[in-house]
This record gives sequence, C-alpha cells and structure tokens, in this order.
Amino acid sequence: QLGKFGGDVKMEVLWDNRGLYALQGPKAVEVVQRLAGVDMSRVSFGETLWMKLEGAECLVTRCGYTGEDGVEVFAPEDVAVTVWQKLRAQPEVRLAALGAR
Repeated sequence: QLGKFGGDVKMEVLWDNRGLYALQGPKAVEVVQRLAGVDMSRVSFGETLWMKLEGAECLVTRCGYTGEDGVEVFAPEDVAVTVWQKLRAQPEVRLAALGAR
C-alpha cells in the first residue's frame, strides 16, 4: 500500500511533550466517551482520531493489548496532569500492569 501511495508524507513526533495513558478493559471506551462527549461506537480497532479532553486536542487510538478493548490517549503537556486526574477519578478506572504508579 505504501509503495502505491506516491505522495508526500510529513511526520511529526508527538510524544516528547505529551502524557500517554492506556486504558484497557471492557469499560475503557465508555470512560473516554463520557469524558470527551464523543460517540466512539463507529471508531474501529486501530483507528486514531483527535478529540477534546479538558479543552485540549488529544490524540486517541482505539486499541488493546490485553485481549480487551482499549484506548490510548496522548494528552498535551499543559493538560496531561488534569487528564490523568480525570481518568483516575472515574469509578471504572484502576491502576494496573507496568505503568501502575
């Protein structure tokens, strides 16, 4: 597919100044939908989109590496802590795995 593309590509590294939060489990999508006010029912596994969390554009990917549905959120540094606090405050969210601190 890439060989057939024939166009220009611009890559921008976004993780150097962002917080990354991975939510995994059957309620992950529900939590992000509630906080962002966005219907993710038509967002496919592996699809990435921009959505507002705490007033800032966050890069959100529907993915999962635990065998469950999941979401990864890249939040800009100016709202990264606030997004983390909002996620943590949700009753469905529990810390787990490698990044649980």
